[in-house]
Amino acid sequence: LGLGIALGLSHLANGVSPKLRMALPVLSFPILAAMDVLLVHRELRAIDLRTLNRDRSQLLASHWVHNNREALRLADVSKRDNMTFLPFSPEGDWPLKVRPLSDAVTDADSLFSYLSHYGSERYMLIPTSVKDQVKKNKELVLACSASAEERDLLKGILQASYFRMLQKQEQEEREQRELQREGGGGSGRSGRAAGGGGVARGQAAAATTYDDLIQQSKRLAEQNVNQFIKDIAAKGWQTSQLFLFDSQYPKYVVDSDWKRQMRRQGKADCAVGGA
Repeated sequence: LGLGIALGLSHLANGVSPKLRMALPVLSFPILAAMDVLLVHRELRAIDLRTLNRDRSQLLASHWVHNNREALRLADVSKRDNMTFLPFSPEGDWPLKVRPLSDAVTDADSLFSYLSHYGSERYMLIPTSVKDQVKKNKELVLACSASAEERDLLKGILQASYFRMLQKQEQEEREQRELQREGGGGSGRSGRAAGGGGVARGQAAAATTYDDLIQQSKRLAEQNVNQFIKDIAAKGWQTSQLFLFDSQYPKYVVDSDWKRQMRRQGKADCAVGGA
């Protein structure tokens, strides 16, 4: 089609101006390239892939969490699939990246905390903030152990959806309390008392940290991961093999006696090594 259009335009331009005919390839290339990209994009959308990668798994988990455990069909995901290499989140916030543990944890204290949270789990979901020249970008990092299986990876992705849901709920509740506090502050002693009570409630609400969200989302993912896998498999999704990262991805290994070693060494040495 593109070749036929190019030949037709070349013939028309030759009858108008030889210079226009010479410039035609330069002028037509952006248009034809854009058309080609658009057609390839539509072709990819028409293919119903059964395999699960990071972004398709996120779409399934997010829809399942927010829509009363409804599993998306193959065609539904094809229409929404992320066609870029940019970080992706179905909810818009907290995009998920699959990275080595060393990219998310940079000090022994944080490592000790996350190992305590996840215990014998074969993955870790870690919220991080990456600061660029404009603002801080909040991301979720999924780090997998050397013994992680498909169920562990899907549980980590399901936990990411629960984490976003709980974080959004907590943020909305905090904003609502702030509005009530601002609207409830009158004048005089009663106003100051109401304002003081609002501040106290705000400080109490601020006690909710990412650690709390990690624990709550992890508990929800553990309770529901088997049903989630069953529901998406019933829609035809292949859950036996996930394509989340390159085969050279460095997974972590945790020493079975990591708590005693870290305490004895003052948490100076890392109990995590590359596989």
